Amino acid sequence: MLQHPNTTIEGKAGDRVILPCSTKDKKDISHEDVEWLYKDPTTGRDKRVHAYFQGEDYLQRQSDDFRDRTSLFKDQLSSGNCSLSLLPNTAHSGAYQSYVAGLLSSTVRLKVLPEERNNRSHDPLKPNKLQCPNTTIEGKAGDRVILPCSTKDKKDISHEDVEWLYKDPTTGRDKRVHAYFQREDYLQRQSDDFRDRTSLFKDQLSSGNCSLSLLPNTSHSGAYYSRVGGRLSSTVTLNVLPAGADNPCPTPYFPNNGLTTTQKVVLGVCIPPTLLLLVIIIILVHRYRKRLMKFFSTIWSRMKTVYHGVLVQAHQPPQDEESESEDENLHEERIQMIENEDQGDPADGN
Repeated sequence: MLQHPNTTIEGKAGDRVILPCSTKDKKDISHEDVEWLYKDPTTGRDKRVHAYFQGEDYLQRQSDDFRDRTSLFKDQLSSGNCSLSLLPNTAHSGAYQSYVAGLLSSTVRLKVLPEERNNRSHDPLKPNKLQCPNTTIEGKAGDRVILPCSTKDKKDISHEDVEWLYKDPTTGRDKRVHAYFQREDYLQRQSDDFRDRTSLFKDQLSSGNCSLSLLPNTSHSGAYYSRVGGRLSSTVTLNVLPAGADNPCPTPYFPNNGLTTTQKVVLGVCIPPTLLLLVIIIILVHRYRKRLMKFFSTIWSRMKTVYHGVLVQAHQPPQDEESESEDENLHEERIQMIENEDQGDPADGN
């Protein structure tokens, strides 16, 4: 159900970044628990970045390092978008992990660059309202990925034109991946390579989210550019791996409880199948309990009968061979007497 991208995001301190996470086929997760954790490189412990439980944010145990710096696109959870919006500082570089319903969904590495305080000039081709992260995304062919792009302070761009382009590495030419003009998709000039593979979060454009959802194949590796209002917004490098067998047992989340990485992996692989088998056994026993009780009752009765017969036979005194021989002789004598009486009976008419 969940994407497992290996993603690296680069941004500047004070500029909001999006840590991507989504479900396959945009599966609804609005009823699931969502949690983002940060691995502290100095202590090795997990810090809670953001939590969403029972349909609402749960920030009581949020780490103070991330207070008032995080948010989810809650109205996009129904379409599988569990990405995190983060306003980082230079201390926030490191590994972030998202969990949906307790299962590992994505791992994102964030590199935060120092804020450029001396550059106060505004380039008209790169206005300050747009993010320009240097981002690398890694995913598998056939698994949907999100190419992140957003505005600072969630500025509304629903009235702007949004366009995503792909730099063809063989020809050096730009291919149109997706276009949004005059408040609707404009796909007449979309490249055939991306037909029926792309979408925007259009209801999130009003909050500055112009990220692209893409269903890639192996030929889609390369550089992607987004433009908002004709201006460069972000550059994303996508590395598409060949489609492989999905992990049959997603790694469950274990809090930092002293377990080693190897122990966590073993638990993640072994526990879910065992629990599933146990549940199946319980269901079958409950469903056929009357038949099972009758079956075991019959078996128990037969076992008691056999056991009783063995005890009776064990308590009978053994007969010696001489007694057995006398019994056989007595039996033969009785048979001979009966035959003689029958021959001498006058009632037979002879």
